[in-house]
Parts: sequence; C-alpha cells; structure tokens
Amino acid sequence: MHTQNTDNILQRLIRWLGVGTLSLWTWPSLAGSAAGASGNEDIMFRLPLLFAVVVALAAIAVVFSMRSRMAELRQALVQREADLARSAAEWTQAMDFLEDPMYLVDLDDRLVRANKAFYKQVGKTPEECLGLDVRSLIHLKPEKIPCPACAARLEKRDAFFTKEANDPTNPTGRPIEVTVRVVRDDQGKPVGMLQGLRDLSHLRATEEALYREKERAQVTLNSIGDAVVTTDGKGAVTYLNPVAEKLLGQSTRDVQGRYYDALLKLVDEKTRTPLPDLIVKCLGRKAVVNSSAHTLLVDGEGNEYAVDVTAAPMLNRDGERVGAVLVMHDVTALRGMTRQLNYQATHDALTGLINRREFEVRLRQVLESAKVDSTRHALIFMDLDRFKVVNDTCGHVAGDELLKQVSERLLKKLRNVDTLARLGGDEFAILLECCPLETAERIGGELLEHIKNYRLTWDEQSFEIGASLGLVEIDADCAGPAEVMNAADSACYAAKRAGRNRLYRYRPDDQELAQSQGEVQWVQRINQALEQDRFVLYCQAIKKLDAPTHAYTHFEILVRMLGEDGRIVAPGEFIPAAERYQLMQAIDRWVVTHTLQTLRAKGGSQLGGVRWSINLSGQSLGDKSFLGFIERELARTAVDPRCLCFEITETAAVASLSQAREFITALRRQGIHFALDDFGSGLSSFAYLKNLDVDYLKIDGNFVKDMARDDVNFTMVRSIHEIGRTMGIRTVAEFVENDAILGKLNQLKVDFGQGYGIERPRPLLELLAERSLKAVASG
Repeated sequence: MHTQNTDNILQRLIRWLGVGTLSLWTWPSLAGSAAGASGNEDIMFRLPLLFAVVVALAAIAVVFSMRSRMAELRQALVQREADLARSAAEWTQAMDFLEDPMYLVDLDDRLVRANKAFYKQVGKTPEECLGLDVRSLIHLKPEKIPCPACAARLEKRDAFFTKEANDPTNPTGRPIEVTVRVVRDDQGKPVGMLQGLRDLSHLRATEEALYREKERAQVTLNSIGDAVVTTDGKGAVTYLNPVAEKLLGQSTRDVQGRYYDALLKLVDEKTRTPLPDLIVKCLGRKAVVNSSAHTLLVDGEGNEYAVDVTAAPMLNRDGERVGAVLVMHDVTALRGMTRQLNYQATHDALTGLINRREFEVRLRQVLESAKVDSTRHALIFMDLDRFKVVNDTCGHVAGDELLKQVSERLLKKLRNVDTLARLGGDEFAILLECCPLETAERIGGELLEHIKNYRLTWDEQSFEIGASLGLVEIDADCAGPAEVMNAADSACYAAKRAGRNRLYRYRPDDQELAQSQGEVQWVQRINQALEQDRFVLYCQAIKKLDAPTHAYTHFEILVRMLGEDGRIVAPGEFIPAAERYQLMQAIDRWVVTHTLQTLRAKGGSQLGGVRWSINLSGQSLGDKSFLGFIERELARTAVDPRCLCFEITETAAVASLSQAREFITALRRQGIHFALDDFGSGLSSFAYLKNLDVDYLKIDGNFVKDMARDDVNFTMVRSIHEIGRTMGIRTVAEFVENDAILGKLNQLKVDFGQGYGIERPRPLLELLAERSLKAVASG
C-alpha cells in the first residue's frame, strides 16, 4: 500500500513538471510576440529554466529506480530468510534423528547449533549452551581435539579429523570416537567446525566377541587332526591349519594367494587319474561334496597319502559364494589296515592263498559265466596224503612249513588265470577257468607228479607226501557252489579209497562214487550216533588272565562223538559233514539238552560264579523254533539261566542278523550271556558288532596263535581287544598254546584266555565230580 502511494505521488509530480515545463517553454514566446521581443533574448531566458526541470526529472527517475531495486532486495532477503529457516529445520530434524551427539561451533569454538543427543549428553538445555565455548561443556581425554581454527587454516580443502578419546561424562572412561569436519562458506573460507561424538562401547564389545570367536575357531582348527585348507571364491588359498602345513610341507604365509590345485594333486588310487576339482564343484552346487573312496593326495615332492576329502562352500548372508573349505582326513594307516583286514578276510594266514570264503565267491562267478556264455571250466579238490604223519612226528611248525612249501610249488605249475585256495587243514582247491576237461586232467596229472617228487627235510628227517585229487567239470548244467564242491570232495575221497596219489574224475552217473562219498558215510554215522546217544560232553577252561592259576570259573562245553569201536572222534572229523548236510541243529539240540540235564544232576548250576558256554551253529540260530526249544529246556531242568553263555560265530550272526538279534534279546532278558565266536575272521564283525548285544568277544585263534612272532597278528589282537574295551565287551583269546602268547595277552590286558597252554579239554563229568568234591571239602 505504501509502495502504491509513493508511485502515485511520483507520477503526479512528473505530470506537473511536464506541464510546467511546457508552460514555461511556451509562455515567453507568447509574451515576446506580444511585446515584440527579439528571438535570442527569448531563448536565453528559457534555457536555464529548462535545464532545471530536466535535472528535477532525472532526480525523480533515480529515486524511482532505487525504490524498485530496494523492493527486489527486500523480496530476496525474505526468500533467503525462509530458505535458511527451512534448512535449519531440516538440519535440526536430521541431526535429532541421530543417536550420536552432533554439534556446530564457530571459529572461536562457540556453540552455534547441536542436536538433542548433544544436549542429553551434557545434561543442559539449548538456551544454557548456545554461544558458550564448547570446551567448557565437553572435555575430551586423554588429548583435546585440535583447535578447529588451526585445523581450518592448515587444511585448504574440506577434511575429516577422527580421533579416539574417552567419554568425559562417563566415569568408567567409555571409549568414544570424535569426528571433526571443517565447514566452509561459498568462497571456501572456514566458518566453523561440525563435530560428532560416537560411542564405541558396542563396537569394541563386538570386536572383542569377534576376536574371541576367531581365536576359538583358530584354536579349534589348530587342534583337530585333519588338514584344513580355506580358499576365497576363486580358489586362492587363504589359510592352512598346522596339519595341512605339515602335510603339504608349506606354511600359510608361503601359499597365500596361490591356487590350491597348484599345491596338491588329488588322484584316483586305482586309475591314477586326476579327480574333478572339488572346490569348483562345491562352489557351483553351493553344497558339500566328498571325494571318491579311493583318493590319493600327491604333494609337491611326489609323496602319496590316502585321504578322505570333503569340500564345503562358504556363503555370506545373501547366499553369495565367498570361499570354500577343504578338509582332508589322512586315512593312510586306516586304509592300509582295511586292506590288511580285507586280505585277512579273503586269504589264508599261513600260505597267503585265498581262503574258502573267497574261493566260493569266485566259484560262484565262474558258475554264472558258464550259464551265460556256456564256457567250460574245471574244479580240482586236493587233499594231501601223509600230512598227519609230519604233524604228529615233528609238530605243527613242521606241518605249517610243509603247507607253505607245497603252496608255492603248486602256484608255479598253474596258469595265471587259475585260482589256488587253501580250504583248511591239508585241503586245497584249484579253479581252472576256461579249461576243457582234457586240459584239466593233464594239469591235475602234472600237479600229482610235482607233489610226488617233493620232499620235506626237517630235523634231519625226510618226508615224502602225496595227494588225492577230485576233478569236476563246470558247465551250464551245474548246480550251485555247494553242489560242485561236494562233487569234487566226493571225487577226492574216491581217489583216496582207490589207493591215494591219483586223480579221480567225477561223473554224475557214477554209482560207486556216490556210495563212497565221505560225507554220506559221515551223515550215516552222525545219525546213528544221535539215535544211539553216542555223543560225549567235554569242556575246556576259559581262564581270567588276571586271576590266580587254576582259579577257573568259566568253561566252554565241547562235543565229541563216540565211535562204534569206542574211539573218541574229534569234532573236526564229523562237524564239516554235519554242517554240509544240515545236521548241526540236531547236534546243537543234543548238546543243549544233555548239558542242562548234566548240570542239574551234578549240581553244576549251583557252583557259585561258574559260567558254562555252549556253542550254537548258524543252522540253529536261523531256526525260529530253536528259541522255544531252549526256553522249554530251561523250564524243564530249572537250571539258573545266569550261569549259561551261548557262543555264536560271526558268520552265523551276520547271515541271520535280525533273527540273531531277536534270539539274543529274548534270552538276555532271562539272564543268559552271549559271546561272539571267531571274531575277526571277517570284515562283517566290525560292521555288525554294534547291532549285537553280546558280553564276550572270542578273538579268532588264527590271530592269537602267531601273535608272539607276527606283528600283524599282534596288531589285530590288540585292535579287537580295544574295540571290545571301547564297547564294554570282555575279550577272550582262543588258541593260547604257550607262555609267549600268554605274555603278549597279559601285555595287552586281554580279559580271558583259552587253549592248550592253559588247559586241555576234558570230560564234563570229570570236572563236575572234581568240583563237587572241592565243594564238599570246603563245606
């Protein structure tokens, strides 16, 4: 309104000046014309007046222009103030949002502005703080922040100063971080300092936690027995733990940044071909990957280690691949032991030939090939003649040496494709693959001649032996392995009956051969012995090795056959035939029934602390009715089940694992104990032992009898004992034949021992009579 009034006044003044000027300009002319004055005088009169008017008009124009400019400046000033107010509000809002104190000071360190966190920190209101020297509000220790003005002069561009100090408002000296920023105007001139205080307590706590976690991980990695290699996302090595450094022969510092594949090479143990890149595979799949079961690590010097390798990716929170971890478990010793166990399970410990179990596997494969492609093969069953003479004359050591020398001589006469196996004792089997019958007869004749010319010299004595061979042709019409083996065995027995040292060929229609089969005769004799009750119970002590001599409280029940002539027949003569012709269940039932009756009648079950072990065959274990039979016999005889222990072989248990587990569980509930016999004779023992609830492990005597002179067998006995001890199962060593073996067992702290070196088998009635007399005498 004021501006409009001023404009109206100026406009009227300009119009008046204009009208006046025009009047002055024209009035003298009119007057001169009227008075008759000259033209020059008229001009001289009007010029000064005109100049004055022009000056007045110019002054008015200047005033008008200045007024417009001042209006524009006033409007710009108002807009600038509004912008500043909005900027200040935004700054305040932004700064108040921060949890850390922020404040602005001028070049004299006077507080210009601060956020809420600052006022809360110092415990004062803005009115109490603004304009004060900020150093009177906050005193940073141990050193003051550099003078802002000095810093501004030193810095010619915008810069940050960061320094760590102690919180002056906290008596515990909480660490804080002070950040100083130089504030400049549009011309770059320093006008103040923006400062911030950040609480580092949480950060330090986090750093400490991370450090502890890192130390824990580092100690863990340094302590584990596996080699650990970490890489980045491209496979470059970032870390080796001590085991990896030792395995690779290099330190982490030497290999950092190098690709792991250049440090180690993983190859297949069998084919020697490089394995796929596990790091690439695990990063590609974003999953854990494992190497094959036959992995070898080859280091830079060509050394080889059997390893199990696992590669796992390292992912961040977003699932992105940031690296990988390679873990290598050195299984060189374990794999060597596994190979040794495999060898032990498939080979004869004395001769190094494959054993019966492995031979039957290969025989089954040959039978299958004969059915598929009609290929003809041959099987020779060999039994050495006069071997018992050497054993009885010079002992088992001489007999073992004979068997080893014969095995070596036989191998030299066979083809590379042929298989020679020791079935047990002095029995051998030869599998002639892709061999016509005529060729097999020729090879058999050469073997006979070779053995006939062999001589064993021992203790200045010379022994000659012979052999009886049974030959069977294998073709597509053959039945299973058992039938083929029975036929070859029968032919071998026919060769013995025909005068020994000869080869007899099996023919299915040979009635004389069928009648002369050894097993058939034994079947008849076994059945007759069962009918006529001509079996005798023996027993053998199982000594607790840390107990006094002859303080026996554990006995194994053994069975002998009483021949028609009154001779005691050892179980090795009739048990194989009984097993082959499914008669073991009948023998087991006889043994169980007569053992319980004898213990009840003679007071054997009342002998405190004495335990009686009874062997059960796989045939009985697989018979579902056998459990009920034992329960009925226990109820009938009233023998205390806690004095009994049933022994089952590992092969029988594994063959009917579920049935064995059910059988054991049912009888253990009644107090009966169980032992796993011949433990270690096959790899199945280690795989299935944890599934069988047994009290004793009877270590296979083939390991025990040579453990004093064979380090491998000693190691096997020790390993089996340690497995038993770990699982809380007591161990029993069989075939303890001398004091040297006994000393080794005591060294290993095996729980029990059994064998001729402790006590020979004797009749059960004799033992019970002796025990009864002692009980009466002590009573």
